[in-house]
Amino acid sequence: LKVLKPNTKKIFYSNFLRVTVVAAVIIGVFFLANSIIDFKILLYPFEVFNIEIDTSNMFLIFIGIVVGVASLLAILNYFSIKGLQYELYDDKLKSYRSASFILLNSKEIPYQNIFKVNFNKDGIFNNIFNTGTIILELEGMKEKEAQLEFIDDPEQVATYIKNQILMDRHIKQAKFN
Repeated sequence: LKVLKPNTKKIFYSNFLRVTVVAAVIIGVFFLANSIIDFKILLYPFEVFNIEIDTSNMFLIFIGIVVGVASLLAILNYFSIKGLQYELYDDKLKSYRSASFILLNSKEIPYQNIFKVNFNKDGIFNNIFNTGTIILELEGMKEKEAQLEFIDDPEQVATYIKNQILMDRHIKQAKFN
């Protein structure tokens, strides 16, 4: 039995970098737009109704909202990935998704139903952190594909899974003969 879990520390760092970049871009675009088009123009309808809005606080509130929402999304993503676990047996793969000790779903994939194993390291963050997705193409099952996400050294793990599949097929063929 070999147990694989997504590397949550790398996921956290990856999400943190993404959040930082996205927040910086949104804030930069906001300040650039403000320098081109003075946002005080948008306040004229409020002045008609004698409503005063302090624009200095408006920028801080906007920055806080952008950073808060982006951080919340990163944290939710982190916790959704934290509950993933993959178990590789001699004849099958099991995947589990849980949240706080509650099993949300599990999937069992016999090696005989896997006909192709690939891996994907696309993206800057996958290359930086040496993580990726292992893609299992399936036959004889409802799903046609299964993905093992955020796996460390996906090339090595994909090779390991291919070897497990070959071993399983050789054992079954030897029993048949």
